[in-house]
Amino acid sequence: MPIAGAKMLAPSDKEMIWLVVKGHFAFPEDGSRKEFEALSKEYLDNVINKNEYIKGFYQHGHAWGADRTEYVRAFVIESMGDLDKMGKRSIELFKEHWSDEAKRKEFGKKMGKYFTGKHGDYIYTSVPELTK
Repeated sequence: MPIAGAKMLAPSDKEMIWLVVKGHFAFPEDGSRKEFEALSKEYLDNVINKNEYIKGFYQHGHAWGADRTEYVRAFVIESMGDLDKMGKRSIELFKEHWSDEAKRKEFGKKMGKYFTGKHGDYIYTSVPELTK
């Protein structure tokens, strides 16, 4: 099931790097869908969408089956060199939006309760010649 907040990749005929992060949601008793969606939107609007190294971003959650905790996030960047730059820029944007350390910690605590911390990272390269 797609999760809102995609940053659509513009059509391109060049190879792109795809960082795919697979993780697991937690379902905290003191959480709500409304809170999660508001926190996610704030992060997407102020970090993901403002990060010039992220050319595309997609999220998908596993809604059915034995384990509905799985989610996948895909970050599309232009080169392996941009992978490190993307991370550094995301930290800069995070600190710009949540300029007060206490607010950063508060956001991190609120957002963190929705994830187990268990994850895996995978890197792929797109092959433009194989797209239709």
